[in-house]
Amino acid sequence: MKTRNQGRVVKFIVGAVALCAFAINAQSTVLIDELFESGYSRTVNNIGNSNMAWFKARYNDTATANVGSLSFSTSSNSGADAFWGYFTDPAGSIPSVGNNSSVSNGKLFLGVGDTLITSVSFYLTTMPTDTSSAQVRYGVFDTGPGRSMNDLNGGASSTMFSNNPGFATFISLMNNTTNNGISIYKHTVMTTTGLFGASSDYTQIDGSVGGLSTAQTSGEKLTWSFKLTRTSSADWNLESDLYDTLTSALLEGGSVTTNDAAAANTFSMIGLRFPRSPDGTMGPYVYTDLKVEVIPEPSTLMLAGTGLALAIVAIRRRRS
Repeated sequence: MKTRNQGRVVKFIVGAVALCAFAINAQSTVLIDELFESGYSRTVNNIGNSNMAWFKARYNDTATANVGSLSFSTSSNSGADAFWGYFTDPAGSIPSVGNNSSVSNGKLFLGVGDTLITSVSFYLTTMPTDTSSAQVRYGVFDTGPGRSMNDLNGGASSTMFSNNPGFATFISLMNNTTNNGISIYKHTVMTTTGLFGASSDYTQIDGSVGGLSTAQTSGEKLTWSFKLTRTSSADWNLESDLYDTLTSALLEGGSVTTNDAAAANTFSMIGLRFPRSPDGTMGPYVYTDLKVEVIPEPSTLMLAGTGLALAIVAIRRRRS
């Protein structure tokens, strides 16, 4: 039979678990998790109703929306394919995101201690031999003079892409194992209108990071995650990781830190650029998930976990 004290302890632990769950759920905010479900609209951006539009730069790349994926054919044009989307509504506002962040007038302000995690899950029908000469590029940016809300006709160039500060990560995709590393950059030349048109528009932070890159295979489902943590008003930790989506195995990852009081602290857009493969392969491009979330500083989640641990200790002591 359960004693009165044991009953109180049970109530205590149930309350502690509820409080922990509340703390985590209240503080961790998923802005969008676009899985391309039935009814997905590729060109209508409506984050409030869980729809993130994903635009393309090449007019003769055919887009096909299936349940669970969005694919793009590869055109015969030379150059690169670029894609982008906005993870906030133009006038959207969320007063409390993470611990110290918020969305105001369509811009996510990343507060000190919080982490912005954006991830793109995709696969290439044919994995290229090597893209190190023109790496795949992935960035998180603020909106500049406006939003480019339509497909483009020959490359990722638009006046809407000028004056859009942010960070980017470059990585090579290839079907052989090599120590190619990851590069992480700050967007510094913002007078040009190309989203990823020139690597000279970016300034590398520290040296290349990461270790041995595991060979990728054709059709392998990949997730590329880019984490921005604002550790103080001027200090940042930036982490880029490439995973096998199905096994969660890390294929390559690395991080850098930077002290930059002038760095962007508001964001609203992600962009991805695939170069033409030297061996003529690489494509079609198939996307399966676009996810953006804000995670609170670790101390908050640690505090919730500590409360749960103390509750478990308490009930064990009561039983002994």
